[in-house]
This record gives sequence, C-alpha cells and structure tokens, in this order.
Amino acid sequence: MLYFLVTALGLLFPNTQSDDNKMLQGKWKVVTVLENGKSLTVQEIATQLVVDGIFNVDGLVISFLPPGQFEPKKIPFVIDSKVEPKSIDLMGTTKIGATGIYLLSGDSLMLLFPGVGENTRPADFSNNIGSHRVLMVLQRVTAASQASAAANPVTAPAKTAGTGPSTVVVTQLPVAPTTNQDMKSKLIGTWGHQTEEAITYYTLNANGTFSSTIDWKKGIQNVFKNDQRASGVWSLNNGVIIVTITAATDSQLVNQVFSWRVTNLSDRNLIAVDNQGRLRYEWRVR
Repeated sequence: MLYFLVTALGLLFPNTQSDDNKMLQGKWKVVTVLENGKSLTVQEIATQLVVDGIFNVDGLVISFLPPGQFEPKKIPFVIDSKVEPKSIDLMGTTKIGATGIYLLSGDSLMLLFPGVGENTRPADFSNNIGSHRVLMVLQRVTAASQASAAANPVTAPAKTAGTGPSTVVVTQLPVAPTTNQDMKSKLIGTWGHQTEEAITYYTLNANGTFSSTIDWKKGIQNVFKNDQRASGVWSLNNGVIIVTITAATDSQLVNQVFSWRVTNLSDRNLIAVDNQGRLRYEWRVR
C-alpha cells in the first residue's frame, strides 16, 4: 500500500524530484524543537517525538522510531521548492498539521508545521506562544558528525534535587538478558512508554515494591478519564517480571497480577512481551 501511495505521489507531484528532494535524502538529527513557542528538552523530544532523535528520508518517505513503539513509523511526503516559503506536505499525520514549510541550507534543515486546528499553511517561521505551531531544526548526519559523536558520547546528567528526571538518550540497542540476578539489577529504576492517548511510567524498586502512573494526554477523547496510580510488589522469575497490585486509584486493579517476559534488555531500553502477547518497548526514565 505504501509503495503505491509513494508512486502516485511521484506522478502527481513531479517537482518532488527536485534538487531539494535529492538534498533531503539520508539521516537527520533533531537539534531543536519548539512547540507553541516553548523549547522542548532532549528528554521531551525522546519521550514525545522520536526516541533516538533521528529522522531518515528515503525517496518520498520519512521514517523514525516513535516513543513506546518497536517498529519505525513511515510517513510519505511531498515538497514544492518553487513556492515561497517552500512547502512540505505530510500524509496521514494527526498530531501536527500536514501542510508545513521548510528551509534547506546545506546540512541544516528547518521545518515548521501548524498545530492541530490550524488548517492553513504557515506563511513564515514564527512560533509564538498560542500559535500551537511545531518548529524543528535538524542537522544532517554525516560520517564526520558520527565520528565526532562516537568520540564525545552524550551521557545523562546527574539528577539534582528539585529537577526532573535525567535526560533519556538512546545510544545502544538492547541485548538478550543473561542471568536472573544481572537482569534484576538492570531492571531496578523507572521505565516508561507512551501511546497516542497516554504516557505510562512504572518503578521497580530494589526492595521488591512497585508503583505506576498513567497520565492521559489532553484531548476530547480523554476528558472523562482520570489519571491512574497503582502500587504493589514485584519479582523476577526466569526472565518474567511478575507484578501484584495491592493498591490503586482504580479499585478493579487491586489484587490483579500482571507479567512481562523480558526478551531484550540494556541500561536504557527494555523489550518485553506482556501476558496478553503484546510487545512492549520501554525506555528508562531514571
């Protein structure tokens, strides 16, 4: 289906084969994101937009790994480099408006999209509070930039009193877990994932206690949903996390038992299969 859509886009918009389209090909690293006039932190970018901060452009398709998902998301797009400002249209987007503008200069790329509810294409790159626009600045990933990143790895800063959780930076792929004790020590901490409707955090403490929160995102579909809190105990048995809920804001959860079979685990990422057979991709918060 995606192949036929991309082919049709190429026929309908022959200008997408312009020099700009050729220049867009490859990997791009997110440098800055402004949403509604506010700059997002590295952690917010990783937990709300793209896990590793990388967008890949291949032909007429942009692909990236959204938070809480295991497979990259692919979005077809078309550009028009003959108008001013230059335009870009994304297909099938819901979080941001599909009709945006862009500015390409060498290895730097700036994108701006209207917020949900703004149906017209922006005429400039302004991003004031109240505009609900999304402005992204990206830098091309080159061999030189990759070598520099490898020589100067980014690590999460130490957490200080009164600040939020340490920055989440995905720098390694999860590997198969080893012994039960080694796995348990890696699991201790706070993990999270998100869907289109909510962000879920859960903490596995060294003393065997457990806590979790589900924060519903803003939206008309979630107006009547209350954020959920739960606590209980957890254990690890042959690579399976077993959680028993002892207290919760939703009384139906009390005494419920949940389990996740860990398949891949690293210091920052966790992949598991829950008791309903669903694949879970978690990132470490702290």
